[in-house]
Amino acid sequence: MGSRWHVALQQRPPVGPAAECLLRQERGGRQRRLRRSCDPRRPELRRADERRRRGDDARVFGRGRLHRTELHHPAELHARRHEFPRRPDPAAAVLSVRLELREDDAPGRRRQAAAPVRAVQRAQSGDLRRAAVREQPDQPVVRLDRPDRCPAIEFPAVWPDRDQAALLRLLKDDPKDTKGTKDTILTFGALDVGFVHVPPTCLTVLMTAILTVTGPTSHTTQRVRQIEYADLPPAIQERFAAAGVAGPRFSEYLRSVSVETERRVAEGEREHFIYYALQSTRFTDRPRIEPAVSAQRFIESLSPPDRAHFLEDRDFVPSRGWPAAERARIRDAVAALANVDMIASESDRRLSYYKQLFALDRGRSLVDDLYADYARVTRFLYKKEFESNGSAAAVAALYRTRPHSSDTQLEAGFGVYLGLGVLHALEPGRRIRRVLIVGPGLDVAPRMDLNDVVAPQMFQPFAVADALLSLALSSERDLHIESVDVNPRIVRFANSARDALTLHLFTGINETREQPFSADYRHYLHALGNAIGSRVSPPPAIAGEKRYRHSIAVRASIRRATSAGPLNIITERLADLPPFDLVVITNVLTYFDDRQLALALANIAAMLGPGGYLLHNESRAGLVETAAAAQMPAVHMRTAVIAGAAPRPLYDTIWLHQKSRT
Repeated sequence: MGSRWHVALQQRPPVGPAAECLLRQERGGRQRRLRRSCDPRRPELRRADERRRRGDDARVFGRGRLHRTELHHPAELHARRHEFPRRPDPAAAVLSVRLELREDDAPGRRRQAAAPVRAVQRAQSGDLRRAAVREQPDQPVVRLDRPDRCPAIEFPAVWPDRDQAALLRLLKDDPKDTKGTKDTILTFGALDVGFVHVPPTCLTVLMTAILTVTGPTSHTTQRVRQIEYADLPPAIQERFAAAGVAGPRFSEYLRSVSVETERRVAEGEREHFIYYALQSTRFTDRPRIEPAVSAQRFIESLSPPDRAHFLEDRDFVPSRGWPAAERARIRDAVAALANVDMIASESDRRLSYYKQLFALDRGRSLVDDLYADYARVTRFLYKKEFESNGSAAAVAALYRTRPHSSDTQLEAGFGVYLGLGVLHALEPGRRIRRVLIVGPGLDVAPRMDLNDVVAPQMFQPFAVADALLSLALSSERDLHIESVDVNPRIVRFANSARDALTLHLFTGINETREQPFSADYRHYLHALGNAIGSRVSPPPAIAGEKRYRHSIAVRASIRRATSAGPLNIITERLADLPPFDLVVITNVLTYFDDRQLALALANIAAMLGPGGYLLHNESRAGLVETAAAAQMPAVHMRTAVIAGAAPRPLYDTIWLHQKSRT
C-alpha cells in the first residue's frame, strides 16, 4: 500500500457527446488565439519605432518603470494609453468578445487616410448616448477585422480614427431573409402634377388643361382621405377601445384633433412673426431683441400674484400691455407690411409671406391683437429656458401643447444622413425610389439667430436627395420625394421651389472654441449638396457671414423629383398611391401626445411598403412599443454628435424602424 503522499489520481475524462467536446475545444482554441492576437508583446501590433531595440529593456509607465516581463492587462494599458506611448490595442482586447464583424487586414490599414466617400466606422464612445442600452445576446459588436470572413459593415463618410463604442442593432426575425420588396415607380408624364388642391368648380378646367398638355394618363392622381377606426392595427384599436374612443366617438375625436391642429398652426405662424419682428433688421434700425431675454424681463416684471396666475393659466393675459421696446419693433414691422408688395423682391420675401398671413385681419389694430400672441410666446420661453431646469420630461410636456413650429436647420439633415448610412449597411442591395417627408420645415423666422440676409429656404427634401444619391441608395432617374405638411403655406413654398433654385447653406449653430464641430459633422457640411448640384459663388451680402458654408445650384432633374401636398399625419393618409420605400419625419413627433402619436405611426405604417423604413429622431418613452404595435419594430438606434466636448456634447438621436414584410 503506497503512502497517501504518493497517490496519483487519474484525470477525469471529458463527459458528454463527442460533438459537444469538440465544440468546447474549438471555442477554447478561438479564445486562446484571440488572446494571442491581442497580446501587446507581439511585434506585429507595434510600429517599427515602438519595437524593442538593444538597450531598451524598460520604459517609464506612470511613476515607475515597466519592464518587458511586467506587462499589464491590455485593458489597463488602454486606460492609460496617454502615459505609455504605444499603438492602441485592437478592439477585441477592450470590448466584449461575442459575434464579431471584422475587416480584413485592419492593422495594416488602420493608419491610412479615410476614403473620400465612405470608410469603416470606428464606433463612438458610449457616454454619448442619451440613455444606457443593456447588452443583449443578439446584439453583435461592430469591429474592424473579421476572422471568420463575415461580410463587413461599412458606414458612410466617417473617419476611421474615432473612439470605440458598441452600436445597437436589433436583429430581424429572419436574418436570412434578404428578399426585398418589389419597388413601384410612379410617373406623371411630361408634367409632374404632384399634390393638387383646387376648388371643385375648377376641377373640370384643370383636368382639361392637363390632358391638353400631357394627353391621357393611366396613373392615379394623388388623394388624401381621413382614416377610420377600422384602418387601425388591432393592437392600437385595443388601446383606443380601452380609453372609450371607438365607433362614433373615434370620429368625434378626429374632428377635435383637426380643430386643435388648425389652431396650433395659426398660433405658430403668429409666433414666428413675433420672432421675426423682434430680431430682423430689414425694416428698422432699432437694436435686436432676443426673444428669451424679452420673455424673462416681461414675466419677472409682473407682480407675484399675476406671475403665478400667468404661468399656471394658459388663457390668462396680463393687463399691463406691451413693453416699450418690443412694442416699437412690432409697430415698425406692421408698418412695413403695409408697404411691401405681395410679390416681393428677394430681400422682402419674409414680409411678403407675413402680409399674406395677415391679409384677412380687419378692424382691431394688429399691434394690439398680437399682444396675446406675445404673452403666449413669453410663457413658453420662460418655462422652457428658466423653469424646466434642464428636465427633458418638462420640456417634452411643453412641446406637446405649444403651437406648431415650422423652422428647420441643416443639423437635422446630418442625423438623417447617418441613419441612411446605417440603412445602406444593413441592406447594401436596397434601392430607395419613393420617399415621403413629413413636415419638411421652412426657415422663415427661427427663435434664435435669425438670418434674413437671404429669402426663406427649405432644406430637407434636397438634403435627403443628396444623402440618397451620395450613398448610392437611389438613382437620379427614378427617385421621387413627396413632402407633406399640415401648413398650406409651407406646401405652396415647397411647390414653388421646383423653379430655378440655389440653396445658401448656413449652419443653425455657431462653432466656437468651447463648442467645436465634430469632425463627422464638419465633413458632412463640406460635402453637402455635391450630389444634387454644383457650387456657385454666393451673393456679396452673405459671403462674410460666420455661419455661411457654401451655395449649391440644384439641378433641374432634382427639382422635378420633388413635390408637396397638404396632409395631417394624425388624421389623414395618402390613398391610391404606390407604397413608399422610406418615410423621414424629424422634429415633428414631439408635438403629439401619446394618442396622436399612435395614430401618426399607424398612418405612416399604412403608407410604407413591406420592408420599408421609418427614420426619425424622437427618443420618447413608449414610442418603440407603439411602433412595434403598428408593425414597425425598431432595428437600429445611434447618436449623431454635432458639436461640443464629450461631457456635454450637442447631439441628435437617430432611430430606424422597418415595417414587417408580411
